[in-house]
Amino acid sequence: MKQVSKQEFKESFGRIIKPNEIVFDFDDRDWGFHGINFTGINLYNAGYKFEIWYSEGGKSPHLHLKDIQFMNLKNWEQIKEYKKLFMRKYAPKKYLMYLDIQLIGKHRIAEENKPHYKYKTIKKLMGVWNENKENIAEEELIKKAQQVEVYHPTYDPHSTIIKQVSITDIARKYGLKFRGKMVFCPFHEDKTPSLSLSDKKGLFNCFGCNASGNIIKFIQMLEDLK
Repeated sequence: MKQVSKQEFKESFGRIIKPNEIVFDFDDRDWGFHGINFTGINLYNAGYKFEIWYSEGGKSPHLHLKDIQFMNLKNWEQIKEYKKLFMRKYAPKKYLMYLDIQLIGKHRIAEENKPHYKYKTIKKLMGVWNENKENIAEEELIKKAQQVEVYHPTYDPHSTIIKQVSITDIARKYGLKFRGKMVFCPFHEDKTPSLSLSDKKGLFNCFGCNASGNIIKFIQMLEDLK
């Protein structure tokens, strides 16, 4: 049996998204292709250079914006905020509930031109658009992202609470309506479920009104509705 090096083992599980790269992925087999298609149209019209890659059997292609220039941000929290703002700006609202927002962080994705670690099919290039363009960070989004400060408290009540309380249970206690894993957001007029909850992290995020935060903020906002 052929010996596999540590480097080859790591590569078999893909690569980490770069700080100056934004990746769109819609986590739905029915709507993923539509989400990528309409996001691509928005980005093409805005003059961005991007690539679309696909592994046969996957739920959705991946749309990559690479080599984004002038992302002069201090830390990963600001980089993540910029990516989140950018993705919400260019992904159609209709498909935001399927957008994999976790890809704003140090997330691992399948390597281009190599077998997908899950589907075992080659991740192939479907096309490059605006090939002669350069991707430049948007000044307005940079300014918003720079407002994010990294906070390192000596005691974090949020981490203590999420070990004992489920944010999903909190939502049910306040009578919020669920459809599958998604929730009808109580903070705006919600005709389709757009609120995502994470029990593991104790966080909430609405793809409709952009309300987000930890379990403490969630309870405070729900109490304000009374």
